[in-house]
Amino acid sequence: MSLGHFQIQKAAWTDVSQWRQRRHLKTHAYEPHVFDPTISRSYAADYLTILHDQLMGEFKHEPSNAEIYAAYNMGLAKFRQFNFDLSRVNSTTASKCRRVAALSERSR
Repeated sequence: MSLGHFQIQKAAWTDVSQWRQRRHLKTHAYEPHVFDPTISRSYAADYLTILHDQLMGEFKHEPSNAEIYAAYNMGLAKFRQFNFDLSRVNSTTASKCRRVAALSERSR
């Protein structure tokens, strides 16, 4: 189950806490901090950084914003099961990925 403003699962929060510990950054317990907008925003940003770096390792090139969104939404392991192919993910995620891609294009 995902909680808080940024819909973060406890496993992702734990991954971010470990990542932050290695960088000597302050960590926070999942509950109640997942409901704190400032802390959960920071954790979501760090999680996006982690996913970006992991996708870079998988792809050997810059991942698209839509691919990063899919990894955030589905989890990296689940996205990997679909061979990181946005056309193979469920229709709701695929629709959101198209929206992210369109917004990314407009912001250039």
